[in-house]
Amino acid sequence: MAASPPDRRARNLASGRARFVDDAIPARGMLEVALVYSPYARAGVLSVDTAAAAAVPGVRAVLTAADIGGDNNLSPEAGEMPLLAAGSVEFHGQPVAAVVADELAAARRAADLVSVEYQPRPPVLGVEEAIALQSFHGPELELERGEPDLDPVSFGGVIGKGLAIAGQEHFALEPGVAWAEPGEEGEVNITASAEDLGFVRRGVAGLLGVPMSRVKVSCPRVGGSFGGKLTGALIPAGVAALAAQVTGFPTRVRFDREDEFRLTGKQNAAYAEYKAAYDESGRIGLLDCVVYLDGGWAVDRAPSVLRNILHHLDSAYFIPNVRLTGRVCKTNLPPNTSTVSGGAAVAALVAEEIVAEIGARLDVVVEAVRQRNFYGPEDGRGVTHYGQETGDLRLGEAWGRLLERSAYRERRVEVDAWNGTSRFAKRGLAVVPAKVGSGAPEAEARQASATVSLLPDGSAQVVCGEVEIGGAMRRTIAAFVEDQLGIGDGELRITAGETDQIAASHHGELHAEAVLDACRQLRERLRLVAYRLLQGRGIEVTDLMELRFAGGGVADIESPAEPVPLAEVVRAASAEDINVSATGYSSAAEILGGRTFRDFACGAAAAEVLVDGFTGEVSVLRADVVQDVGRQLDPEAELGLIRGAFLQGLGWQTCEDLVWSADGELLTAGADSYLVPTAAEAPAQFEVELLPSYGGYPKEPGPAAFCLALSVREAVRDAVAAFGKVKPGFALPAPATPEAVYFALHARGD
Repeated sequence: MAASPPDRRARNLASGRARFVDDAIPARGMLEVALVYSPYARAGVLSVDTAAAAAVPGVRAVLTAADIGGDNNLSPEAGEMPLLAAGSVEFHGQPVAAVVADELAAARRAADLVSVEYQPRPPVLGVEEAIALQSFHGPELELERGEPDLDPVSFGGVIGKGLAIAGQEHFALEPGVAWAEPGEEGEVNITASAEDLGFVRRGVAGLLGVPMSRVKVSCPRVGGSFGGKLTGALIPAGVAALAAQVTGFPTRVRFDREDEFRLTGKQNAAYAEYKAAYDESGRIGLLDCVVYLDGGWAVDRAPSVLRNILHHLDSAYFIPNVRLTGRVCKTNLPPNTSTVSGGAAVAALVAEEIVAEIGARLDVVVEAVRQRNFYGPEDGRGVTHYGQETGDLRLGEAWGRLLERSAYRERRVEVDAWNGTSRFAKRGLAVVPAKVGSGAPEAEARQASATVSLLPDGSAQVVCGEVEIGGAMRRTIAAFVEDQLGIGDGELRITAGETDQIAASHHGELHAEAVLDACRQLRERLRLVAYRLLQGRGIEVTDLMELRFAGGGVADIESPAEPVPLAEVVRAASAEDINVSATGYSSAAEILGGRTFRDFACGAAAAEVLVDGFTGEVSVLRADVVQDVGRQLDPEAELGLIRGAFLQGLGWQTCEDLVWSADGELLTAGADSYLVPTAAEAPAQFEVELLPSYGGYPKEPGPAAFCLALSVREAVRDAVAAFGKVKPGFALPAPATPEAVYFALHARGD
């Protein structure tokens, strides 16, 4: 299972044959929708006049909150999050009305004629303003270990700082889109670009005031994840379903890029205040940290993100005494939501800021400080601050291999020598570790199921709620089926996610575990049938429980070259009335077994950058990544995920900068003003290596790789310091855009 088979889905994507939501529009006519957006970040809605819009030729309906027959609330956790504003608007661009017309041009003309009377109110913008006004969602969260009230001075050195961490746009290549068809007896069939089909189904049923059984949601594949594909996916799906219910016609909602930016929440911005104590060797003895998370105007998934941040503030470092506190701030921005790291990267950034300042104050190589604080088996340093043992954490192995393959020590000498001869440009080099909890959090995911059906010709079909996002989880599922039943990817069909077929969850790990459970059931049922067929061929079976399912057949472990075809086994089982279809089940509680995380993914990365002293421009010269992904099911897919997540993290820390006006309007609302990483920003040399396959289950590679992109930020810090006259713990903003780096260079101390 170490070699990756050819992926026909990748070929379909590359050739344009792959079908996305907008490619699946029926041939017959479909109504189009244009939304009416609020021009204020916070205001009362005194009146909405739709008469002029309704009179435009081709307009079928103008919908407001009054047309919602059920609960006008999209919130996934708690609180209120209306689909269409009712009584007030709480962020710039919030939908107030929806115009449904025969053509999109007519809908947009009519939307401009909807007259809304507002009463503007002062908005709350940014975390620090929310803190000052005590504007929060929900209660305070806290984690403690050891003796956090010890005098920090008793450890030797103390540092403290406030650190602002910017958010990030979930820049999916496919903007939000959904279409809905009304059915009989109040039913509605929805096709939506959404990760969590179960959430969309619940939300639409609530909006329409119908049972969930009358709502079907499907998705052929998603072109990009998080943001508008999680909670935000319910906006186009909900509007399309409501319009279809009111008009009785199929209706489509398709956002352009500016709509997507305006409506969907970002990765949560944060502000951390911390005090850390350390000894003369650089070991951290105490950490007291408060994290404020920008939740936007509604809760969305911010509490889950905040919990994840508090569980990851240790990063890769053992800290014996901690007090970690968190609050979700209520601001007048779109509801912010989770990204690939689920908040772990925000926590890792705080941890690396602390370690970097300790190294600067002690005037020692910061990589030595990092390694000195690693988790390890000695002296009880293998238990996290929330009481989970780190187990077989391969952090030291990844770190050592990274230093070797990146030639870090030799390059450190080379970089320092080069900087000594260059006045106006400096190179920076840094190595950063990562430890990220792996496994679907029980607080977010409950259960999933999957059905595996064997067909008379030896092929198989898998039905589950997993939505294809780049194909990585689909390939994992295919690898499980091949491993357990010997059925290759070419003989396997995994159906698109549909809520009327199976329990849905947006955590792919749960679906993979459910598929594994179904495959194990089928092996149990087929063993005795295969045993009799082998015996009938004169093949003595060594061990019934060790029959080998591989290559489309079943063989004795000692006679692998003499298999009985799986198709023959399936037909014989069917003739004996043995069910050749099995439904597997998995739950977060079962997977975690009382632990916070199933296990820990880890790795290390080295980055080298070049900083232009005149402009602050950063060029990433090289990046090396070594990562543990547990059991390798599909190395090529895992390498691809690592590269993609690393680049996303690199964008978050070097070029992606969200800019808001004083009135709460997003000024970087489009690809022309918001810079995402491209080939120009990617490392000129990018090397990724997986540690040898290990264990019984794969570890999700993306979150750790996203965190490892902090190596680029730390390399920028190293380059800025190389210009000289820098105080220990100098301020390096997050993100370190060219402008931020320029001002950091010109704010150096004398």
